[in-house]
Amino acid sequence: MDWPRDALIQVAHRFFETIDDQIVSPEDKTTYARLFQIFHDSAKQWAEKLYNSNSIKLYVPPGQFIETLNLFQTIFTSKWYDTTSTI
Repeated sequence: MDWPRDALIQVAHRFFETIDDQIVSPEDKTTYARLFQIFHDSAKQWAEKLYNSNSIKLYVPPGQFIETLNLFQTIFTSKWYDTTSTI
């Protein structure tokens, strides 16, 4: 079952609220939430195109959306701390 777009944005926005505002501004968090929703929907569309053209079935479950958010937070926060510690 797919999540509605608004639900994806809401989940992403709540997720980004856990990141310190010094690392990501509130305005950027809103932008990132929408961007991740677009990424997820694009992946679903490409999976459907692949199935229609080659009969290859790929699944893009909502859980993958959360995993992508986790990965982003890990990498972004790590790189932010690496960058600020060298300044």
